[in-house]
Amino acid sequence: MTSNTLLGHDVAIADFVNAAEGGRMHHAWLLTGEEGIGKSLFAQHAAAFLIETSGQRSGFRDALDSPAARQMLHGSHPDIRHVKPDADKAAGQIGVDQIRSMSTLFQTTAGMGGWRVAILDAADDMNRNAANAILKLLEEPPPRSVFFLISHAPGRLLPTIRSRCRQLRFQPLSQADTLAALSKAVPDLDEPDRNQLMMLAPGSPGRALALHDAHALDYWVAIDKLFEGLPALDRQALLGLADQMTDRAGSDSFRVCWTLLEDKAAQAVKGHISQDAEDWVQAIPLQRWLDFQAALTDRRGQILGLNMSPRQTVLELMAALAG
Repeated sequence: MTSNTLLGHDVAIADFVNAAEGGRMHHAWLLTGEEGIGKSLFAQHAAAFLIETSGQRSGFRDALDSPAARQMLHGSHPDIRHVKPDADKAAGQIGVDQIRSMSTLFQTTAGMGGWRVAILDAADDMNRNAANAILKLLEEPPPRSVFFLISHAPGRLLPTIRSRCRQLRFQPLSQADTLAALSKAVPDLDEPDRNQLMMLAPGSPGRALALHDAHALDYWVAIDKLFEGLPALDRQALLGLADQMTDRAGSDSFRVCWTLLEDKAAQAVKGHISQDAEDWVQAIPLQRWLDFQAALTDRRGQILGLNMSPRQTVLELMAALAG
């Protein structure tokens, strides 16, 4: 459920096009901002814009309509590599073998548009060996090569990688652009569900679509009911939520439910700090919300890395929150 329509990000587009057309193309671009706001799609547009070989280059937003772009989208363009986490790797990481395989692109002459382009999506997912391997390429970039490093959390990258990149910061999309993206991708989505998705993922149509595909709205109803009953703990609602999560740490239900729990905790902390909180938020002391928020982050990693039980963990965390 995707779209090749790039919405918003006029400033980033202008900066990149000016560099490309002004002969000031940097060899590495760090695309930063929240997940799901169009950074990966921007990188694909930018790659197609660079390698298009027609007599007259199309506009940036039309770049994915070219024959070369269609090759890229099918993974068959000889001058472009789009590297994503390997599903077979631990925790879905980008491994050093993927970087080494990608680097063969730069050992040959560009065959079509004169540029060779690598997209790392997302660079945050590189393990340490992969990060060191990409750093070597950035330190001595091959001629006529461009790297796009997509990052949702640039602080996780090596400082030496960040320092060798030109950064483009991407802002969440406007409500109008988010609505347009959702309407195009899921035209039959009814208005209440669309508005709920936009509330759960403000400015991020990519995340909103991912939540829709994972049936997140069904989980949100259960989570909403559970939290709005605080400080009393609705045991039946809690057990129902725990059962929905199952005991499979890698399942979609775990990832979606855990993300929604993190969103709910962030909402509560923000409400407390701004002193504009609903009753269920005020019913729990701020420090306990902060502890709950931190525990969610810590336990996510433990569940994925140590094969802990998601079901049992959420039961314990909610019991501790309710006190």
